[in-house]
Amino acid sequence: MPPEPPAAPDRWYAARLRAVWVLWFVVLVALLSRGLIAPNKNSCFRDHYRPAGVNWLNGNELYSSTADTCRYSPAVHVALVPFSALPERWGAFAWRLVQASALFVAVWWWLRTVCPAALDDRHRSWVLFLTLPLCTGSLNNGQSNVLMTAGVLACVAAVVGRYWTLAAVAIAVACLFKIYPIAMALLIVVLYPRQFGSRFVLALLAGLALPFAFQNPEYVARQYGRWFENLKGDDRSGWVLDEAYRDAWLLVRVTGLPLSVEAYRLLSVGAGAALGAFCVALRLRGDSGPELVNRVLGLGCCWMTAFGPATESPTYILLGPTVGWLLVESWRGAHPRWTRVPVTLAAGLFFTTVLAATTPPYGRQLMMLGTQPAASLLLLFTLVTVCVVRPARPTERAAVLPFDSRPPVRNAA
Repeated sequence: MPPEPPAAPDRWYAARLRAVWVLWFVVLVALLSRGLIAPNKNSCFRDHYRPAGVNWLNGNELYSSTADTCRYSPAVHVALVPFSALPERWGAFAWRLVQASALFVAVWWWLRTVCPAALDDRHRSWVLFLTLPLCTGSLNNGQSNVLMTAGVLACVAAVVGRYWTLAAVAIAVACLFKIYPIAMALLIVVLYPRQFGSRFVLALLAGLALPFAFQNPEYVARQYGRWFENLKGDDRSGWVLDEAYRDAWLLVRVTGLPLSVEAYRLLSVGAGAALGAFCVALRLRGDSGPELVNRVLGLGCCWMTAFGPATESPTYILLGPTVGWLLVESWRGAHPRWTRVPVTLAAGLFFTTVLAATTPPYGRQLMMLGTQPAASLLLLFTLVTVCVVRPARPTERAAVLPFDSRPPVRNAA
């Protein structure tokens, strides 16, 4: 007998999921068009990335004052050269197009491969919809956080699919843009040391060595030295609240907690070490599969935003997927009922801040209160508790690459 046609609700939910993907596409096209029409307005490419590529191409010094330079590694400067060689309008458009495409594919791959298998199209449409708000700011101004987030999502999706080399390359690219995704890479190393560890080290070393193939080695070595000095000198702990990083230290300052900068830094490192030990404990308990990888993604992104060394408002794009799936999981009953309160509160703080940011004076005043790091800490607390009370059980998922036309291979992930 031929198989029965799917029930009407299933078709409706599948159509709704496709509609949300269309919404993503429309938003991306709108933001790309905005960048093409007004390339000089709210543009990180004009202010930082284009000069970075030009400076590399001309053999100029890459790193000037901390707030007036592209702070990324020399490898990123090499990657920016093709965009800088174009007319500014088209270079900015190409840069945003590459970033938007990478994020679109990475979110699709994460949703299909890593997101909980128990979610049907109805739930996935909500996850996808709730992921979007935290992505719009970085997409609008061309922040490199978009590529960094795409690299992190592609890494965890490749880990679930057992594409270890691809996973290592993806997270290495993210680390070359911003240092702190190394924290995410180390958590994956804790879970899969033999399969992932050496590949990640080799990928990162290859990326760091790449600039020597495109410029005078002495010049490149000098730029690496200046880059490290620039990173060490990037201390915003005493900046006015309006210009300060949006991390847990902002909360310390706002609330007046008697904590020194040195003690806070020890706290940040200790929190990262504790997360690593926690992941080891989960692995020893028998947690495994895509659900474990997804939880580690959330834990790592919470640490990177709350305690990372350079958290700005657009950095919270990292938490977009985690906010989406935690909201859906808590409200559909997969997590304890009490988790609805902190997760909903955290999402409310994030979304209110995103909305307020459309009117800059009010948005900056709200951010100065520490709404974003407070929301990140709420998610971290909730996620740690969920990991303790609800073990992650292995499930069978399709090990597929994005847009792979081959039949999926079933892995016990």
